[in-house]
Amino acid sequence: MRIQPLAPIVAWTGSLVLDLLSKTGVGPDILARGAYWLLFAGIVMAVLAAMGRRTDPMGVLAPAPAASVTVLPVVHQALNTGALAIFAVGALIRLADGLESVSPAALALSLLGLLVLGISGRLAGRDTAAAGGPAVGGPIDRLTLRGRPR
Repeated sequence: MRIQPLAPIVAWTGSLVLDLLSKTGVGPDILARGAYWLLFAGIVMAVLAAMGRRTDPMGVLAPAPAASVTVLPVVHQALNTGALAIFAVGALIRLADGLESVSPAALALSLLGLLVLGISGRLAGRDTAAAGGPAVGGPIDRLTLRGRPR
């Protein structure tokens, strides 16, 4: 079974939404607990997705012409790993503080982790465009399914 790399991002975004809702005062304890479990699920899914890769995650071991080698995949992978570490530290802070409420530090780490993932995603889009794939914000007609006529 292959975990889609988007799944952890969805879990972490949902965790942030529950964190923000818990600050409104409507059921803060249950929302904070739900946010923690979504955060934890995102961490587990990210680790499984990274372990399940069948190819070199950074694409640096595959032979490629010197002109096509860029540093963007390495930076992308480093940012993803950094974001995973940020979310893990946030989960540990939540465990130490208790799951009934969200501390400002844990909330800030969730925001920082999603910011790092956004930057990483933007770099991945630039690398895809540089490799001849669909550009970020490019024309939709370039995004066709394999084997299907245009």
